[in-house]
Amino acid sequence: MQETFLKVYRSMGTFRGNCSEKTWIMKIAMHACYDINRSGWFRMINRRITPDMLPEQAAACEEQDEELALAVMQLPRKEREVILLYYYQGMKVQEIAQTLQLAHSSVSGRLKRGRERMKKLLEGSELDE
Repeated sequence: MQETFLKVYRSMGTFRGNCSEKTWIMKIAMHACYDINRSGWFRMINRRITPDMLPEQAAACEEQDEELALAVMQLPRKEREVILLYYYQGMKVQEIAQTLQLAHSSVSGRLKRGRERMKKLLEGSELDE
């Protein structure tokens, strides 16, 4: 988050207004995440740590929330991005299309595939809607 804030602050003068500020900031945040994923620091993280291994205070989420979050993180990157932006950030399909520089139909397709994959991942679990 700090890296995103710094990048936004440094590049405020380059904002052209072609899209909303929210879309512009989300794009900067996504690129900052990509940079971190490619960095050597991220490769050193032990990804085998599960929420059960965290201290009790940090694991205060409900079991359903944990299952849902784990399912979202199992999606392929392209579908995960769209699902996170749509459901967790509350962005509209058109905003996501601008942020990711995709066609509206591509975003809709990824959302549909992501939902279908999520449904398959969560079938048989204790999540009841």
